[in-house]
Amino acid sequence: MFAFLHGFPWGDWSTILLVLVVVGQAFQVRAQRRSLRSVQSREDCFRLMVDSAGDGIWLLNESGGIVYANKRISEMLDVSSASMEGKHLFNYVDAQERPQAEGHFKQSRLGRDEHFEIRLRKASGRPMWVLVSARLLTRLDGKAVGTLWVAADISDRKERERITCHLTQRDPLTGLPNRTLLYDRIMHDVGRASRYGRHVGILFLDLDRFKPVNDQFGHSVGDQVLQGVAQRIVSRVRRMDTVARFGGDEFVVVLSDLVGPDEAVSVAAALVALIEEPFSAGGWECSVGVSIGISLYPQDGRSGVDLIEKADAAMYLAKQAGGGQYCLYSSRDVTG
Repeated sequence: MFAFLHGFPWGDWSTILLVLVVVGQAFQVRAQRRSLRSVQSREDCFRLMVDSAGDGIWLLNESGGIVYANKRISEMLDVSSASMEGKHLFNYVDAQERPQAEGHFKQSRLGRDEHFEIRLRKASGRPMWVLVSARLLTRLDGKAVGTLWVAADISDRKERERITCHLTQRDPLTGLPNRTLLYDRIMHDVGRASRYGRHVGILFLDLDRFKPVNDQFGHSVGDQVLQGVAQRIVSRVRRMDTVARFGGDEFVVVLSDLVGPDEAVSVAAALVALIEEPFSAGGWECSVGVSIGISLYPQDGRSGVDLIEKADAAMYLAKQAGGGQYCLYSSRDVTG
């Protein structure tokens, strides 16, 4: 490296001093280059480690902008890391989840470690559930340098939970809510009606002439008729109402947010006429009917158990009167 020094006039002290300065500067530059290469090597190593992580990682600035996105989060969302950088975190959070995401982000910016589940949206629009660990990153002097979000994909686990919940709260034949979910819905609707001074109508339905269908055509055809009945009931009520299979050939309809009993009576009358129409099942035409009992919150009861018992009692009055009609519990008058 210093071959050029050969032949220098070493007897000249000023020349010797100049050479020493030049040599010292050369060593200093060389050391700086080694240090720079070392820093770059460490940065490349850290980037490789982060990109090799099994979880998605975002580094966010103080406003939630994405400063860095690792390879895994890019794969999870089907979006390139480069295209995410500079965008806002909430661009990738499901719209319904954004208030929750904002709350957790604010808490993490205050120095609190946050752990929560949230739904993101892939580039295709498909949802994806993740478990997020959020933490504020600070230097030794305490100054914040960013917020780290580490996201683990839990979509498979959430799907298993959804299926389990469906199996425990839904009737396997019709897909309607079962008794467990029914009582939960009634409690919710009653609570809302209590706050806003409204009524809740409970319709208890029991099919007429269903046993002969099972006996004559078999249980497979009977099951198809039950599914058809469920579909007809659902088609007649609002999305905010609940239709449940109570058991066997019994169904319960919960009509929420009613002004008065006339609305429940109108739905019951329509259902009697609708279910009287023949069903096609297994290549056969089957005819059944329905008897309906009606109870109303708050005059007939204030709990799900009370309201269903009252509606069930009114249904038996309709059944005893010949079926194919409905009966209000409060008046005990059979109409149809």
